[in-house]
Amino acid sequence: MFFSQIRQDEAANYLLDKDNGYFLDIGAGTNFETNWRPPGYHSDTLFLEKQRGWTGICIDLEQYWIDSSKLFRSCDLVRADLIEENINDILERCNCPDTIDYISMDVDAVQDKVFNDFDFDKYKFKFMTIEHNLYLSKDNKSNFAIECESWRSKLHDLKYRLLIKNVIFDGHGPVEDWWVDQELFDRHSDLQASDINCKDIKL
Repeated sequence: MFFSQIRQDEAANYLLDKDNGYFLDIGAGTNFETNWRPPGYHSDTLFLEKQRGWTGICIDLEQYWIDSSKLFRSCDLVRADLIEENINDILERCNCPDTIDYISMDVDAVQDKVFNDFDFDKYKFKFMTIEHNLYLSKDNKSNFAIECESWRSKLHDLKYRLLIKNVIFDGHGPVEDWWVDQELFDRHSDLQASDINCKDIKL
């Protein structure tokens, strides 16, 4: 059973197809009260933890989400305000490995800060989903568009490959990009696409 909203966990499972991997889930909660939602609601990493034996770090602002997740998750659960705290300090405290199999980056208003804080020289990834919410952008001069292009430029310079540009979520529009390292791109280049509905991605 997959949990994520637009198939991120399914994609990680398909692309990496491994047991005992490592994830980093930045903005792991739902931004909503969760007492009436099922465990794992919209989680990008719970499937990997429970079904493939992965471990990792989940970071979120909401203490309620952290406390409720402790009832059914065994990964590192960190409550942090990433406006005030640097993401790299958290990773160091949690002994995050230098190679991370999957990163989910979805922290809304602080996404640009977290991305720019993140030490990409130290921490490498194999697969990353990064929310940009370009459906909220009216033109290429909006903050959403400018920030997104800045992230794309940096990741391109770091030799990552944009596997799927502008994953579309029904009722919204393009919400995020899916990036991979060169090895995964070589194995799954047939999936390369742009402006595609998440339901139509052939996983």
